[in-house]
Amino acid sequence: MICTIKPLKVVIKNSKEPLNEFMSSKSYTNKSSSYIKEVYFTRYIGIDNSIDKYIKNIKNIDAHFFNNITVPYIRLNNLNINFDKSQTDKMLNTFNTYNDAKFNSWNLYNIEFPCKIENDTLDWTKKIAFKNTLDLFSKNTPHSTPSIVKNFAVKLLCWIDYFLPKLFYNKIKITVSPKVVYFGNIKRQELFFLYFLSQLGCDILYINPHKDILDLYPECSRFSTLVEFSKKSPTMLDIPLEKLNTDINKNINNNKTYTPINKPQSEQTSVDTNFTSTKNKKDKEIELTYEELAKLSTSVVMIVVCDNENKPFKSGSGVVINSEGYILTNLHVVNEGYSFLVRFENDDKVYTSHQIIKYHSDYDLAVIKVDRECKSIPVKVSKKPVRGQKIVAIGSPLGLFNTVSDGIISAFRDFETVQMIQFTAPISSGSSGGALLDMFGNLLGLISAGYDDGQNLNLAVESHLVKIFANSFIEIIN
Repeated sequence: MICTIKPLKVVIKNSKEPLNEFMSSKSYTNKSSSYIKEVYFTRYIGIDNSIDKYIKNIKNIDAHFFNNITVPYIRLNNLNINFDKSQTDKMLNTFNTYNDAKFNSWNLYNIEFPCKIENDTLDWTKKIAFKNTLDLFSKNTPHSTPSIVKNFAVKLLCWIDYFLPKLFYNKIKITVSPKVVYFGNIKRQELFFLYFLSQLGCDILYINPHKDILDLYPECSRFSTLVEFSKKSPTMLDIPLEKLNTDINKNINNNKTYTPINKPQSEQTSVDTNFTSTKNKKDKEIELTYEELAKLSTSVVMIVVCDNENKPFKSGSGVVINSEGYILTNLHVVNEGYSFLVRFENDDKVYTSHQIIKYHSDYDLAVIKVDRECKSIPVKVSKKPVRGQKIVAIGSPLGLFNTVSDGIISAFRDFETVQMIQFTAPISSGSSGGALLDMFGNLLGLISAGYDDGQNLNLAVESHLVKIFANSFIEIIN
């Protein structure tokens, strides 16, 4: 059968007065067809007036839409939301169904997708926009693999399920343009979500007083208009929302179990006693000897990365962070692989993984899973590491399985969106994904890189970013 419902087609409308035009509730349906809609996707970069007036203008946008409940509105400054495992499993099943149906329009039309929109044209457009966004992501992502696309698709579906009820409710009409403001630095995958929303007929206003979008992919550059001022804020401003639109929230399904990652969650109380540092009666940690720390190498693995013909072409390291076989490593270790051979110390069997469970390109982190019970290393997040602190590194440099070395923390470095620990313990190619431990046996960071031209100038991703990245999917022992 053939799907006869016409999807919405979107064209970008140029902005002359971006803030005022964005606040307009006027419909911009094209006169030649009711299925062609003009929308705004404006990048508003820099400051046109004083900072005080700039902040007032942004707050005026919030106030305008909070007092105009006929137009759906959300303002974002990140999409860092923890989705529970049942939700991601559900979206993985949805993606697998989509993957089987994507080449047949009738099959695609009939599959169940999150957030049913009570408008046939918009609901059909949602599925086509999802397909177009995945195609765009795959085309514009370096070293894209099916696993990377699948993981992004699951995240995109979770975002759709979470945000679309806030934008498309009460049998919304095509002529209504939901409004989305994104304020601040945006990550690559979040930008693809804004592209998806624009395809559904949302007006998008990306505001950044400091700088334009980094790594702006060509399609978004063509599909957005730039309004840029010469005056820039030296740092990113913080303009919090001052009130909630409670009238709109009445129309939203609030039974979800998502938690923003910047809010503290209840911590797990279970502890792996094999790898918890010794404590006295006052619960004070006692340093382990180097011999005791070296025994933690049973929870550090070597990962051999294979191509689509199952031929090994590089290797790295990984750290067990969950007893059910979840292994943390660097994205740059696994992102070009089709399968991964995992070797544990004191175990002759080689375990195979075919899936990247989760990844974060900015943090250079990824999780793979093997079918094996493991002892995990606790992730240390309670105390901030300090310069001069003694550390131990465990990894497989140059394929030399589970080499142990020691050193100190020499500095802390900020690289755009990621904070790194600089340390002196010797590492080499193959150490990436290995464990950086404190003297109590806690994971301070994940070894990520070293400078070839320098001596013992090495970097690791800080453990608090590991916690943010991995906590929503797997249990991390603290």
